[in-house]
Order: sequence, then structure tokens, then C-alpha cells
Amino acid sequence: LRATDLDHHTGHQSNLMRQFGNLDELDPDQSHQYTKSVHNQKIECFWSQLMRHYNVELINQLYEADESGKYDPQDPVDYLLFVYLWVPLLQDSLDKWIHNYNSYKRRIDKKSMLPSGCSANVCYKNPEDYDAEDGLVPVELSAVLELENEFYPDAEDLLRTCPEWFREMMDLLITKMELDFPKIDTQNDWSTLSLLRTSINLYDSAWIEDPTNDPSETIAAHANLLYDLVSTP
Repeated sequence: LRATDLDHHTGHQSNLMRQFGNLDELDPDQSHQYTKSVHNQKIECFWSQLMRHYNVELINQLYEADESGKYDPQDPVDYLLFVYLWVPLLQDSLDKWIHNYNSYKRRIDKKSMLPSGCSANVCYKNPEDYDAEDGLVPVELSAVLELENEFYPDAEDLLRTCPEWFREMMDLLITKMELDFPKIDTQNDWSTLSLLRTSINLYDSAWIEDPTNDPSETIAAHANLLYDLVSTP
């Protein structure tokens, strides 16, 4: 999150606690505290594990692909193809990593103030079984939706990583050209990117050959326009 986004979320959290929380027990102004990263050892430890078990290998793959010319991050079409293919793959992989992390049973640690001898999912759902308490504050859904509509009316667009027009065009090319489009994984993602890049070039060439077509309507032209908007400070 950017600093401004974090400030917004902090304000929403405090206001919702003030509206729905027990003010005799909870201070809304203390519901969110800013600390230096070195003071939040749990988060730092988690980030270290994520980097060691997941991110390092992924980053090495991306560097290798860039150096070997499998894709050009400065090319607008390659940029969109990367987002189209890699982001869902990364999200799926991260979801599995998080699920495994939250599901494995921790060792019993009598020195820890946190629940131990159980998985994070188990103690989260049953805090009373581990001498803990549920600190969540129930909030009415209508209040959350009201905030979303007021501050984030385009929430769906904010969460969309790949332009809808590009996704639709890729679906069209895959269908019309009868491309052998596999289930994407780390073993076939770059070859699939190359396949789609070639298909886009063929489509754009055929489009331009027709004098009645507008050259600015090619996939590459749209990609260049979007890339210019994204890369402009």
C-alpha cells in the first residue's frame, strides 16, 4: 500500500471501531499503530520466509527470462502478455503458499505469547481453546458497502491487473486461430507468451493489409497507448 492508501484504511478502521466497537474496552484511536519495521518482528519473519521459500526462485526466473530475451519488459505487447499470463499464475501460487503456511501445525512454544501447538487457521477459528480471545469487531456489511461506494466506486477496476479489452482479444485469438493454449505453469509460460506474441503479430499484419482498416486499432497500437499512459510519471 502507498502511504496515502494506508492512511485511508487507518481512518476507515478507526471510524468503524468507533461506530461498532465497545468504547469502554477499546480506544478507536489506538486501533492502528505505526511502528518501524524492525519493531514488527512477526511480519519481518514472515517476509523473510516468503522471500526464501518463494520469491528468490521467482525473481531468478524473471531475471533469466529478461537476460535470455524471452520477453522484453519495455515492449508494450510483451508487457501486457506478461501481466495476462503471469499475474494469475503468481496469485494462484501465492494463495497455495499462504494456505500451506496457515495450515501447518506449529511446535508447542511455552515461551511464546502467541498460541502454539496448532495451525494459524485452527487458533484463529477457535481462540478460546488456546487461552486467547476473539478480538475482531463485528461490522455491519451495509457500513462497509457504503464506504466502498463512496471512496472506491471503481473497486473492480482497481483490482483488475489486465485490461479487459486485452483479455477479450486474447480469448478471441485463441479461439479463432485454434491455438493450443495450455494450463499455464512455470514450465510453459514463456513458450505460451511467445505463441501469443506471434499470433498478435499475425493478426495485426492481416489487419493492416486491409486498407479499409484503421492502423491505430491494431493490438500493438492499443498496447503502445496504454503503455505510454502507465509509464508516464
